[in-house]
Amino acid sequence: MRNNRPAPFEVVNGICNDCRKPFARISTELRCECETSELRQEIEDFKKALEESVKLQSHYAGILNMYDGGQRIEFKDADEWVKRLREIENDNK
Repeated sequence: MRNNRPAPFEVVNGICNDCRKPFARISTELRCECETSELRQEIEDFKKALEESVKLQSHYAGILNMYDGGQRIEFKDADEWVKRLREIENDNK
């Protein structure tokens, strides 16, 4: 049986009363383009915040490793941190 659910960000009939732009479907929710652009901006903001957080964490991991000879991971960037997070999640399944 074929799944008839629309793909993410599929443009559907309808116009937003606020911005007069077409609606888009995100997963199962119908959203206006003005909302999806706000969501995209929030995602970018979170990515930037994660990058800065990983930089700080890695900096302190390096300092503590020098201090006590530990083996804390110093991540190159947020992508590397996310990759490690996914590895840990897969190991715990």
